[in-house]
Amino acid sequence: MTTHPWVAEYVHMTSTARLRIKLRDNVIHTTKKSLGNISRDELARMMGVSTGTAYRVEKGTVDPSPAFIAALMVVSRKSFDDLFVIESDEDVAA
Repeated sequence: MTTHPWVAEYVHMTSTARLRIKLRDNVIHTTKKSLGNISRDELARMMGVSTGTAYRVEKGTVDPSPAFIAALMVVSRKSFDDLFVIESDEDVAA
């Protein structure tokens, strides 16, 4: 069985580096604006997360949980790729 090149690259990346999901720049701001200039508190309430969690994910001090990712996708009506980027430790170090 032949392995596709992207599979081999993915396996290499995940075996040598930690992958992180991060918000794209200004996602929280643009989402709040698109929902009628709501506050971070209101956005967090709509998502079912604490304001502190929304702030920490926005600042990049914690990775978003699967529940946070799903909630932001639902509330914003945007795709994963519109909202998030996947980085490896190698990307950050470069």
